Amino acid sequence: MRVAQIIDNLRVGGAQSLLVTLQETLPPGAVTLEYLVLSAGQEMVEPSLRRQLEERGARIITFPGKNLPDQRRFRRLFRHLQTTSYDLLHTHLTYANILGGSAGRLAGRPVIATLHNVRPSHQSRLHLALEGKALQWAACRVVAVGERVAAASRKRWPALDIEVLPNAITLPSLPDPQTRQQLRQRLAGGTNGPLLLAVGRLTAQKGYPDLLLAFARVRQQEPDAVLLIAGAGEARPALEARLAELGLEGNVRLLGLRDDVPALLGAADLFVSASHWEGMPVAVLEAMGAGLPVVATNVGDVPQVVTEGTGILVQAQEPERMADAIGALLADEDRRREFGRAGRERVSEHFSASTWTERILSLYREVAEKK
Repeated sequence: MRVAQIIDNLRVGGAQSLLVTLQETLPPGAVTLEYLVLSAGQEMVEPSLRRQLEERGARIITFPGKNLPDQRRFRRLFRHLQTTSYDLLHTHLTYANILGGSAGRLAGRPVIATLHNVRPSHQSRLHLALEGKALQWAACRVVAVGERVAAASRKRWPALDIEVLPNAITLPSLPDPQTRQQLRQRLAGGTNGPLLLAVGRLTAQKGYPDLLLAFARVRQQEPDAVLLIAGAGEARPALEARLAELGLEGNVRLLGLRDDVPALLGAADLFVSASHWEGMPVAVLEAMGAGLPVVATNVGDVPQVVTEGTGILVQAQEPERMADAIGALLADEDRRREFGRAGRERVSEHFSASTWTERILSLYREVAEKK
């Protein structure tokens, strides 16, 4: 079976990491995946992601365009789909759902669309209307990555029939104590204080200003605490300025884009997320899979992942409550250890990549047989 995965970009993100997970966990010879990316350039096609996919035999083709209605891009994409023997197309994110879905329908290819967030990445009413029309017209199956994503999408587009296929990860191995300690020394600059980690693009969605306010309160009780933020994005200059205002330069490290997030997770004591909205965040799954307790905002499908006994959830945009939750866990090492153990067990039981991949393959086979 030959499948085209169509996606807006190959920047580091949850949807993109799922493509890597699928490529890694496919049984040999089950499916040939090709990746059609609607944006080009280093900013939109992260070299590390390209390398991870290509090292596993994937073919990546870019279809850059000036904007959504770029006719040259659409014609090129349509001709490619028309002349290539794909058994089906799988689209991810707004532009791909609109352009990939429409071009696929015109080319006579069955389309599966996945919805990754409770709020689409493009917020204009026109984009929302176009995406809904394209999904209804072109997609034979529409999949949401979590229950709340599905509920938000059904409210937005009542005519759609949406099924739920939760995100998943490959459970990482845990580092040995010596390796963990060496990495902690490098990351924390020699301090023996607690190490907090946040992972995600530096955008308004992720609520980093709230996290900095919360951490400023935490530091009053834990002056040696260090917060690591792994990610790149347009909000970095504003965050740097906010760090200076709060006097946190010595305790907060903006690590930029990293390709060693599993190692960072292995070194940390606590994972934190202050997002204002989410789908089912892969970063939270990865943190729990690495045995970390979690403090996160109660948004999107985070509550479906971070259940009682694995972490603490607080309302979004309430940094004082986030600071209280972080402080409570930092003060109780036994509780952190138990939360981490329970979280890893939960991910292993309910969000296994092997089970998820088999469900994806079952969906592909069902759609391809009906073509």
